[in-house]
Amino acid sequence: MPLTLKHQLLAAGGVLALAAGGVVVAVLLQPTDTTREPVSASPHESFLHLATDTMAVSGGHWTFDDKTTPFSAREALNDKPQECLSDSSTEQYDLSLFGPATYDPLKTIDTMTRHWQALDYSVRTVADTGDAIEITAAVPDSSEIGYFASTGTTSITVQGPCVKSAPTSARFCFRARARDRSGNRAERNGHRILQTCRTVAPSGVPANHRAGMPACP
Repeated sequence: MPLTLKHQLLAAGGVLALAAGGVVVAVLLQPTDTTREPVSASPHESFLHLATDTMAVSGGHWTFDDKTTPFSAREALNDKPQECLSDSSTEQYDLSLFGPATYDPLKTIDTMTRHWQALDYSVRTVADTGDAIEITAAVPDSSEIGYFASTGTTSITVQGPCVKSAPTSARFCFRARARDRSGNRAERNGHRILQTCRTVAPSGVPANHRAGMPACP
């Protein structure tokens, strides 16, 4: 539908003149702000973007490391981080994908190298046999990504940075004033405090409660 003068003024911000009974009324039209705040990606989504971006440049059909299951970003987001070999108290995301063969590995690698360098990745060649070339890159967020191209197959490997493992559970102390059998609060030298300790997921306890909880034995 073609834009009317009113629509154009609404979009750009301007003055709309209205004539009524011989009187011209100027109406100031404010521009409509259609921008949205960018949505922050989670560490896992940022990690996964390294792979999807590389696949987009390479092109073709990609599978998970079983070489059968088609790649799915939704499925990949279900992966859990793995324990880092260098430090058992840390964990990292890792992903391996396989794609189609390339008839010109040198050209394919050159295209990927220039793309990564444009993203400020530090790129180096790992192996080059002519019909099979492998490069790897250090990403500014400390992730590493590798790309292998050959006349037989292509592959992508991504490893995220090692970070401290998130606790899956912790012991928290819950306090409550004792009540007598009738349900009324019991009084004995003031309110009698009962304390119980339970192992629960940290997410199950509000942060403001966690801050004031004493340590459990």
